[in-house]
Amino acid sequence: MSLMDLLVWLTGAGSLMTISWLAEYFDWFINMEAKQKKLVFFGIAVGITLASMLVINFVPVGIIEMLSPYFTAVIALFVMVFISDSFHAVTKK
Repeated sequence: MSLMDLLVWLTGAGSLMTISWLAEYFDWFINMEAKQKKLVFFGIAVGITLASMLVINFVPVGIIEMLSPYFTAVIALFVMVFISDSFHAVTKK
């Protein structure tokens, strides 16, 4: 996945999936009432979607291409950490 692919993904369902996954790590979100969660979820989704669209439309492609190697390194690290966490969760049981 390239940086541009991620940005495009975040303009759609990707923002919802990302928020849904990340929000469950924050006690302030977990402890909200259902109505509050919906509003906060919607607000964050709009923010991520619009921010992604702004980057796609207004950041020169050359800058996005320049950042791509760093993005690839961060994504690889993320995958390794996620696999490591999953491995530890499975082997604990």
